Amino acid sequence: VSRQLKEEIRRGFARLEDPLAGFLAMLESSSDWKGKGHSLGYCITTELQLWIKTHPAVPQSGTKLKKLQARVLGMLSQCPTNLLDPLISIYQLHTADRNCLLEHVSHLYLQGNYKEAAILSIKLKLQPDQDVEKMCTPLLLQDKANLVEDYVAEYPELQRKLLQTLDKWCDPSFNIRDITRPYQGLSRYKPEKFNRRVLSKLVFRLLERFSVDPALCPNVINQRHLRTLNYLFYKRFVEKTMTEENWADHIQSTVGENRWLQGQLVQALLRHCDARGAARWARRCQLPPDMLPPAVAEELHKLHIQDRLEEVTKADNYEASKKKDYYQIPISRENIHFLQTWEETLQCWEKVLQPGQVVGVDMEWKPSFGMVGKPRVALLQLALKDEVFLLDLPQLLEQAEAEGEKEKLPHFIQMLYSDTAITKLG
Repeated sequence: VSRQLKEEIRRGFARLEDPLAGFLAMLESSSDWKGKGHSLGYCITTELQLWIKTHPAVPQSGTKLKKLQARVLGMLSQCPTNLLDPLISIYQLHTADRNCLLEHVSHLYLQGNYKEAAILSIKLKLQPDQDVEKMCTPLLLQDKANLVEDYVAEYPELQRKLLQTLDKWCDPSFNIRDITRPYQGLSRYKPEKFNRRVLSKLVFRLLERFSVDPALCPNVINQRHLRTLNYLFYKRFVEKTMTEENWADHIQSTVGENRWLQGQLVQALLRHCDARGAARWARRCQLPPDMLPPAVAEELHKLHIQDRLEEVTKADNYEASKKKDYYQIPISRENIHFLQTWEETLQCWEKVLQPGQVVGVDMEWKPSFGMVGKPRVALLQLALKDEVFLLDLPQLLEQAEAEGEKEKLPHFIQMLYSDTAITKLG
C-alpha cells in the first residue's frame, strides 16, 4: 500500500466524528472487504487499528460500543480470516458480554456454519463454555482435524475430553453410524475420512502433540497393540523370519500386564500353534483358569503338575544343570556395572577413554511399533577385556536435562568415536 494512500486513509479517520461507527457503516455498505487477500477493505481496517493506537481517546465504551459490537458480530462469519483479529481488536470484542458471544456462535452452529463457529470461538476464547464433542464432531466429518487441534490447543481439560471421546468412538463395539447419522446432509461431508483407522491416527497425533498420558485412551492403545501382536505372529508363523527368542521378547513387551491383551495372545496362540503353547504363555502371564478356553485351562493344569514334579528332581542338581545348560559369561558379576547416574559413569569414562583401549560397543533399542513417540536407545553397552559397563540411557539423559547439561552424553560419544587411538568393535 502506498504511503500516499495510507496518509489519505488516516486523514479520513481524523475527519470522522465517530471513526468506529463510520468505518463499520463503510464495511456494511461495501462488499470489497469480503474478498480474500489484501483488499482495500483490509488495508483500511489495518490502518484504523494502527491509527487508534496513536489516538487513545477514540475507543468507546458503554451502550454505544455494545451496539457496534452487536453489528460487527453479525459480519464476522462473512469475513476473510485475516480480518478477524483486527476487527475483534478494534471493537474490543473480548470485552463484550460473553453470553451474547456464545449465543451468536450457537446461532452460527445451528445454521450449519460449523467451521465459522469454531474459528470465532477460538478467536474469542469461548471454548471452556462449550461442549467440545458437539463443536468438533461436524469438523471431523468434514476432514478438518487441524481446526479441531487448534480448538483444544490451549485447554488441557478439553484435550483430555476430546481424546476420551475419540477413544470411545474407537471401541470395536461402538457403532460409528450413531455419530454420523445426524449429519447425513452435511455439506463437504467426507465419510471415508471418518473411520476407526483415521480416528486412531488422530488420537496418536494429539497424544504426542499435547503430551497426554496414553492411558487416557485404552481402546486405541489396545487396538494398536493388537495390530502389533498380529504383525509379530505373521513374522513368526507365516513368514518364519523371526527367532523364537526375539519373538518372545517382543510379545512380552507388547502385552505387558494388560489382561485383555494377554487374553488376545492366548487366542492367537491357539490359532497358530496348539493348546500346549497357549498354556505356557498363560502360565507365564499368570492368567487365571476362568479366563482361558477349556482346552488351554486343561493344558495349564497339566503344566502345573509337571512343574511340581520337576521342582523336586531339580532341587539336588540345580547348580550342575545350570552350568551345563546355559552359557557362562567369562566375566565375574562384580565387574559388570549397571550405571544410572552421571557420578557412576566417571569410572567408565576414565577406563574407556584410555589411549590404546579396545572397546566393544552395542546398543539395545525398544521398538515402538507405531506407539506414541519415537524409539530411543534404551541401553548402551561398553565392554573392555575384563569389565562391562551397561548405561541406562533414558535415566542418564533425564538427569542431564534436569541439570541443564544435555550435551554431556553426545560429548562423551563424540570423544569415544573420534579418538583414533581407541579401537571400537561392534
